[in-house]
Amino acid sequence: MKLPEPSSVPEPRPPRPPRVSPTGVAHPAAHARPLPRRRESRFDPQEMSLRGRIGAYRLHATHDPRETTQRARDAFDARFLHEVDPEGVLPEAERRRRAAYARKAYFAQLALRRAVKRRARPARGGRPPAAATEPPVAGAEPDRDA
Repeated sequence: MKLPEPSSVPEPRPPRPPRVSPTGVAHPAAHARPLPRRRESRFDPQEMSLRGRIGAYRLHATHDPRETTQRARDAFDARFLHEVDPEGVLPEAERRRRAAYARKAYFAQLALRRAVKRRARPARGGRPPAAATEPPVAGAEPDRDA
């Protein structure tokens, strides 16, 4: 069976619908004038950071942050609900109680990992962290050369 030849001219894309926030409100950037394009192809990290900050300020000036992040928070919480009761057989109150403890365990685990990594990296000024140095020997003179 022979397949038909693909067209050499691609079909035009349909126009994009305006961007809308999860609450159904038009996104602030939907009405904003596009910024002029730079002629250079490289991005300046400081400028990109500033542009991102401007966008965040505009978003928070026009929308409630609790509304704009609600779907993300719900998805994050659903992770723990599914973790403690994958079949969905527990009563809702028990699922939520267990999910709250699973969430606490998750954040405690993150804190532990951060503490371990912080201890492992050298302190500012190039000195090794205090835990990595040898403990002083009882009765020995302190090293005054340092």
